[in-house]
Amino acid sequence: MKPATEAAGIGRHPFFSGLREGTISRDAIRRYAIDTWLLSITFPRRLAALIAMCENDAVRAELLHNLLEEEGFVARDGALTQDAERRHYALSRRFALAAGATDDELQASLRDARATWVDGAITSGRLVAALAYLTVGFEGFVPDAYALLIEAFEAQYRFSSHDLEFFYLHRTADAAHADAGAKLVASLVRTDQDREEAREGVQHARTAWWWWHRRYVA
Repeated sequence: MKPATEAAGIGRHPFFSGLREGTISRDAIRRYAIDTWLLSITFPRRLAALIAMCENDAVRAELLHNLLEEEGFVARDGALTQDAERRHYALSRRFALAAGATDDELQASLRDARATWVDGAITSGRLVAALAYLTVGFEGFVPDAYALLIEAFEAQYRFSSHDLEFFYLHRTADAAHADAGAKLVASLVRTDQDREEAREGVQHARTAWWWWHRRYVA
């Protein structure tokens, strides 16, 4: 199973083409920044839920590694410590504030958040489907999409590399996560039903990614 990439038409999406042309409004970018923060703060919770339901040691270990990265844990002097400023949701908050959002707006988005398809899959114990959604599907889009975002945000909207560190980090890290996720999903597929679960998870992630970004286009 291959990660979702540019083949899904990311570069042709009206949000990304609008960013390149500078036609996406500042208010739309502010709203996008709030939703990016919401995604970044809920993503590790979803990873933790997958870890809790997974009986495969290798898969669980890889998900734990991903979770520790999300939470800003780094190895220093032989010890694992957490750097609060390196938590991914701290980096996305930095971008949100630079885009004009407030902490009150961020917290309101968390209070108002609704369950998504992948949350339902997790609640139902559909490990293969949820894993495929988050890794092969969602993280698979990130490297190509964030490369486009970074270029447009710097050239058209004058965000600094410091503002965009969240995107720089994930452009690289999620390429590795998506590749690892494809191997993890493959290791869990044993039956035709498992294969269908994986396919459904990736397809729902592609659909969610497309329509999520469509909301910021006037």
